[in-house]
Amino acid sequence: MEEVDGDVFECVGGGDDVGVGWGGAFFFESLEKVGGAWPIRQADLHPERLAKEIERFMAAPEMLTEAARNAKSVAKPDAVKRLADLVEEIAQNQGERP
Repeated sequence: MEEVDGDVFECVGGGDDVGVGWGGAFFFESLEKVGGAWPIRQADLHPERLAKEIERFMAAPEMLTEAARNAKSVAKPDAVKRLADLVEEIAQNQGERP
């Protein structure tokens, strides 16, 4: 899958997959692997399918609780700081070159 950045309800994966969240296809694949998301291919997403998924979650809210726990297990709450630190380190190293 190709990564496509987007808004909360924007398609990811070059238009093949739909997800609710930020980031690209890698993000959703990672969440799916740990049981933190259920990506649906855009071609398979229609009103009846969406209604079925919502009904499934409403009938078993513990699924959402478990998914949230699973997603949190791979979360990187300090990702922005880590990325900024990396950028600063690279910038400093670039300045040290002859």
